[in-house]
Amino acid sequence: MGFIKKYPDTLFCYGNQDLSYPWEALESGYSAYAHDMVVRCLKELVDALPKGNAAFIHRIY
Repeated sequence: MGFIKKYPDTLFCYGNQDLSYPWEALESGYSAYAHDMVVRCLKELVDALPKGNAAFIHRIY
């Protein structure tokens, strides 16, 4: 969390692999054993960010 304190204007963007855990979407690389830890760590990260600094970025091909 030191990075967030040093760079408070950072925008954290969820990736599809990140969201597979809270959404329980069984994508390639998904690990049921890691689920609880990943969800807990993502929540901790988002909670440490200034409000509004977590987002989704969409790229349409």
